[in-house]
Amino acid sequence: MKKTLTLLIVLSLLFVFVNGEGSGDKKLFIEANGNFLFPSDSGYKDVYGSSVFYPGFEAGFKIVNNIYI
Repeated sequence: MKKTLTLLIVLSLLFVFVNGEGSGDKKLFIEANGNFLFPSDSGYKDVYGSSVFYPGFEAGFKIVNNIYI
């Protein structure tokens, strides 16, 4: 648990420095996010569990204006 928390803090700080505000014209963005699902349906809970965490990561490189890949 402590290693996971430390890793999340380090990654968060890295993303802030890479995608820092006020950096002018941004060519690259990196984003990490996560979602928790707490289902209320008992059938769903039997199959998938009482809570589910879905991590997500996104990255993009600016080609022109507001077009990213």
